[in-house]
Amino acid sequence: MKKLINVDPSKFNTYDEFYAEYVRVKGIENVRDCMYAASNPQLKKSKWIIEKIENHIKRFSSTETIEKWLHRTATDEMLASLFAKQPQNQNTSETTQKMFNESRGISIEKLPNSKLKIDGFKKTIDYIINGNKQWLTVGKVTNSGGGHQDNVVDEIRDTLIVASKNHFDMNFIFLLDGNRWNKETMSELKEFESERIIISTSDNLSKCYL
Repeated sequence: MKKLINVDPSKFNTYDEFYAEYVRVKGIENVRDCMYAASNPQLKKSKWIIEKIENHIKRFSSTETIEKWLHRTATDEMLASLFAKQPQNQNTSETTQKMFNESRGISIEKLPNSKLKIDGFKKTIDYIINGNKQWLTVGKVTNSGGGHQDNVVDEIRDTLIVASKNHFDMNFIFLLDGNRWNKETMSELKEFESERIIISTSDNLSKCYL
């Protein structure tokens, strides 16, 4: 199925603007994919929408057949949006951070799903950024506050503590985007910075000495 044109990160002044537009466009693509899958349930790649609808029928004790649900989903964008995959669950953070920073001349190697684990780190290494050194990079996009988001901040802080006291032969970047990383939080985390530890947003990474 034909995809929408990719969002060009070089057209945006900030990462947050780019991320919001990327998620919006990806969401539209996902709704189209959902409607296409519902229209073609015989295809192997459409299995996911059948499973979602079957679970929906069981959860809400719907009396309508799966065939009717598929037909409605294939023809109703609003309904399809409820079953469509969520962009935030499709490695959107990693993809957009890589795209945005590469558009600004920064070389980023995105690690495979297994990623790289460092002893004592609560977060895995997501990328390797190659400058005058090899920088092992923890990337995170976190929006809003409370609950899980606050846990992420604590995990990043704990990881920074380990990085500052261990692994002196390694260089680390903590690439933190999203409004949860406000000035107050970033100021606190900046206390861990050193010649081998950089804490930055994507907006400012190109200004760092890499």
